[in-house]
Amino acid sequence: MTVAWTRLPRTRTLILGAIILIGLAVASLTVFLAVSWLTDSARGGPGGGDPAALLRAAAAEGSGAVMTGAAFRDGAGRAVSLADFRGQVVVLNLWATWCGPCLREMPALDRLQAALGGEGVAVVAVSTDRASVSDLRTFFRSQRLRHLPLYHDRAGDLARALALDGLPTTHILDRDGRLLATHKGYLAWDHPGVIAWLRGLVAGG
Repeated sequence: MTVAWTRLPRTRTLILGAIILIGLAVASLTVFLAVSWLTDSARGGPGGGDPAALLRAAAAEGSGAVMTGAAFRDGAGRAVSLADFRGQVVVLNLWATWCGPCLREMPALDRLQAALGGEGVAVVAVSTDRASVSDLRTFFRSQRLRHLPLYHDRAGDLARALALDGLPTTHILDRDGRLLATHKGYLAWDHPGVIAWLRGLVAGG
């Protein structure tokens, strides 16, 4: 018996191809979201995890060197240096509006500033964008960032001085300006464990 092979009509072939492509796209998206969730979990993101443990581990490797960096600017255009924050524990975060992980953690940094801003902790989030201050203010409003002061490094001087190689990058400095810990990537900065750890740094002098 001979089995005939029949060519599918062109329309049916195109529909079948589209269905296959959609299926592949859905599968790829599922894998991407799963990997993102696992990454967040490891870094104290939405998936869980212990971000304070990450910071404690990073602190064990901190150099203790005094960070000077370079001048950057505040929202009024005034020059600012890390020395201006001596006497406070500093959460120095470098970010950009085009950086996805940065955008995800900015609200947490804003909440951290609201929680600890009056307790000897300064959250210094410095934009590395080339955008104007006006554009950055618009971005702050769109993201409802009400507690973070606006700082920017349009010239890139601070980024070069700190040998910035990725965003977001966050340095934790003690009250004398010494580097305690560095974290690269997203972190849930308003996690209760992180807040308690930072309070401990303030209390420990």
